[in-house]
Amino acid sequence: MSIQPVVDPRIGHELERLNESCEKINNLEVTLDELKRNYQDVQETSQEEIKLISSKIKNAIEFARPFYEARKQSNEFLKELKNEQANYEKAKTNLAAAKEMVYLAEQSVVQGKASSSKKLDIALQEMISHATSRVNQYTDECNKVQNRMRIIEIKIQMASIHVSKLQSTLKTYIKVSRTLTAELRGTTISMRPVKGCPQGGVLSPLIWILIADLLLRELNDFRIPAIGYADDFTLISKGKFVDTVYNRMSDSLRIVKRFTERTGLSVNPSKVGLVLFTRKKKFVTPVLKFEGKELLLSPSWKLLGLEFDSKLNWGLHIKNRIAKSCRILGQCRRAISRRWGLSPKCSLWLYEMIVLPVLTYGAVVWWEKSQQVMMIKSLTHLQRLALLSITGAMSTTPTAALEIITGLVPLNIRIEAIARAELFRLRCWQQFDINKGLVGHAKLWGRMVDENLLWMAPMDCMIPINASSQRYRVVLPTREDWQEGALIQLGAEVVLFTDGSLCEGLAGAGVYSAGLVLDLSFRLAHHITVFQAEVYAISAAVSYCLDGGLRNCRIVICVDSQAALLSLRSNIFQSKLVYECFELLQELSYENEVTLVWVPGHSNIIGNEKVDELARQGSSDLAMGAAPILPLSRSWATEIIRDWTRMKHHDAWCQLSTCLQTKCFITKPLGPSTVTQIRDLERSQLRILCGILSGHYLFRKHLLKIGLAESSLCPRCELEEDTAFHVVCNCAALASKRFSIFGAHVLSETEAKKLKIEDIIRFSAEITFI
Repeated sequence: MSIQPVVDPRIGHELERLNESCEKINNLEVTLDELKRNYQDVQETSQEEIKLISSKIKNAIEFARPFYEARKQSNEFLKELKNEQANYEKAKTNLAAAKEMVYLAEQSVVQGKASSSKKLDIALQEMISHATSRVNQYTDECNKVQNRMRIIEIKIQMASIHVSKLQSTLKTYIKVSRTLTAELRGTTISMRPVKGCPQGGVLSPLIWILIADLLLRELNDFRIPAIGYADDFTLISKGKFVDTVYNRMSDSLRIVKRFTERTGLSVNPSKVGLVLFTRKKKFVTPVLKFEGKELLLSPSWKLLGLEFDSKLNWGLHIKNRIAKSCRILGQCRRAISRRWGLSPKCSLWLYEMIVLPVLTYGAVVWWEKSQQVMMIKSLTHLQRLALLSITGAMSTTPTAALEIITGLVPLNIRIEAIARAELFRLRCWQQFDINKGLVGHAKLWGRMVDENLLWMAPMDCMIPINASSQRYRVVLPTREDWQEGALIQLGAEVVLFTDGSLCEGLAGAGVYSAGLVLDLSFRLAHHITVFQAEVYAISAAVSYCLDGGLRNCRIVICVDSQAALLSLRSNIFQSKLVYECFELLQELSYENEVTLVWVPGHSNIIGNEKVDELARQGSSDLAMGAAPILPLSRSWATEIIRDWTRMKHHDAWCQLSTCLQTKCFITKPLGPSTVTQIRDLERSQLRILCGILSGHYLFRKHLLKIGLAESSLCPRCELEEDTAFHVVCNCAALASKRFSIFGAHVLSETEAKKLKIEDIIRFSAEITFI
């Protein structure tokens, strides 16, 4: 009887793993071979394309070489012509001088003969003979120069004819050879341009910026305010008197003229605008010329999409913006109808994302003009056109009622809110100097500070910075990876857990590490977001590692906020707090291998549960100690501006003396969830809802006002006037339907204001309008 040896199960398990690894290696080898073949194919294709492009470039150079040689020869002939013209002028001058000398000498000889019969002085005869010989010499030189000039002129004419022929040939070749291609989502369109060239096709933007910067620096050296954007330049001169302003502007234009001559560039005088900003009604303007053309004073000038008028009251700009917005809205309305077309939600999106950005462009400088009564009427007209087409409501429906129903803010309030957000951005980017004085459109900042002093606090926003590649890693495993031991696979020597917490306006952060025997809890200041608390916790953990002098370690920082990790994985930073954390991580990664890992929250991971308790301790009322001062985030500013907009809309609605029917149901601006629910309705439902809430629908009282009915009594109960409030709240004929939907046979005014939108829609579907 033979006894078979017992095989250890672990050996069998390892053999299975070995077989699986061998299969994976084989698959990888097959994949590698395929990639090599693909690489060779791509390499061959690329070489063929390179050869084709090289041949095209070579042909283009061969075609263009005669043209540039002809131009060079023509320029040389022109230089020779200029030199010969100078020689000719010099010879003519010498000839004239010599003739004058001969004339004077002969005159003196004649006078001498008349006065005495003595023989002529020998010296005078020699002078006359010398002058005569010089006249003959200069006459010969003039004739020679004239002959050479004729020959050069003939050569120039021949060269010009040759250049024009080459130009026509090259233009034909360029038109045939150039192809412009545009690609979007897999669709490619190609065309041959008739004239012109793509933006940046002649001079790259970087080179142009370097050239334009030279001009700006030269103007600034002469203390001339100059602003450049792309190829648009603005020169500013100011003073107490008109003559002073014109003299300074003339000096500025001379500097520009010298710069263009030095660099070979040119400025089109027809595109140069001159605007005098003054409140004076009577003044005399001197003549100002550029490139030999007189610059005429314009009442307004358009620059970078803004129309500057001489009084800076922005009336013309707003008028043109409203007209343009109406034209765009008219184009969008072609896709909207009462029975077909885009839904109200899509229509509102078109209005808010396409029409309104065109209207509110540059609102930070002209917001004050939009608050005037006449401008408010014009802006309201634009919004009314949009709301009537979107909701399908009757044309008599008040604009304010449609705004409160659809959740749109009046345009004068929206424009000021956009201006506030823009001022906040400019201050964060240090492009708005408060010390220069709060005048004009900048007065809005003083109003913001008076309303809330926190606007003067440090802000977390900054100009976007494109940082170098990270030395650390950011890993985002899944929950299943954590169940399979993702942390063990990283082979960490030092593991830290970080977390942030926000509870009832109080923020806190925590750091925990079992290996380092570390449990830190931080109490943070007010107005801090959870995102900021998470980033601060990461920075605190990194700072602790740096202070501890950790070197040559594998450090893993576990964070349960994907938003914080994604911001640190990005190369573009717009938050000061995130950028500071990035720099600390870069410093720690010099001598360590640092990895940021996402850990799922509330998944019974011991370290994460511990750090969660530490963060909650920091955000509790019992936390002691001074809180670190953190800058305020962009979300705080956005929320403050949103609250201000909601408050102004509420005040405007309460002060309104009209829309009494709508005020029976809506007393303040609707919440975001209700507005979303209304916008999701179909157009027919939204039309009925707007009619019921505003009273401008098929109600007898309203039809009587517009001359479409003979009586205002309700056709159902014939007891009271047929109004929206009567139908919804106390019509006796609809008591049973009212009870089945609202839970009451009769509703009071207080109960009507608490009705839900979906219940009103269900009730409107149950009744018939006559």
